[in-house]
Amino acid sequence: MAFRQKDPASPPSPRGLRDELGALAADSLRHLRTWGELLGIETREAVGIWRRHLLMSAFGFGSAIIAYLLVVGALIGLLGAVFSGDDLSLANWTGAALLLGSLHFAAALVILRMARRIGREAILFEYTREELRKDQQWLSPEKKH
Repeated sequence: MAFRQKDPASPPSPRGLRDELGALAADSLRHLRTWGELLGIETREAVGIWRRHLLMSAFGFGSAIIAYLLVVGALIGLLGAVFSGDDLSLANWTGAALLLGSLHFAAALVILRMARRIGREAILFEYTREELRKDQQWLSPEKKH
């Protein structure tokens, strides 16, 4: 996607400055339009990746909050049994709350690890960065040794 370069072996064209500038402007516009299309495609891909990452993170944090609330509720029930002098038993709602809290906590860990992996493995705007690098090489003056 570079600008057309004039072949040094070709004879000079009879076109004037106005025609040359018009051709340069047309080539530049075509180049920018192509850049815009590439950036649009990669932006849509990036939005999809980050949307999945954020949704999984939200589900993971939601599960962690539910786990925390269930465990705190179970601990309150156990403390109430201790202070009231009742027998300490997990064969009631406190045991169920602890079990559900630990299941939610395990699910939160799995979901958050998956979300973290998605965020780490995502290579965003790979082609755009490569095209930028190519354009920078094309625009930079050649170093003479």
